Amino acid sequence: MPTYADNCPFIENIDQQDTDRDGIGDACDAEESRFTERHGWIPWVTFGVVFVAVVGMGYEVIRRKRNGEIA
Repeated sequence: MPTYADNCPFIENIDQQDTDRDGIGDACDAEESRFTERHGWIPWVTFGVVFVAVVGMGYEVIRRKRNGEIA
C-alpha cells in the first residue's frame, strides 16, 4: 500500500533507493538525472586523459633517467 512518503508510490520499491537523488525512486525513474549518465562519453574521455597523462609521466621519467637528470 503506497503512502505519502513513498518515492515510487505505484511500483514496489521497498528500500526507497533513489540513486540520482531526484525524489523519484529507482524502480520507477524513467529519466536518468546524473550528468555522467546522461552523457555516457564523459567517463571514457576521463579515462583517456588519465591514460595519456600516466604514459606521458612514464616517458618523462625514462627520458630523464637516460639523460642522467635523475639517479
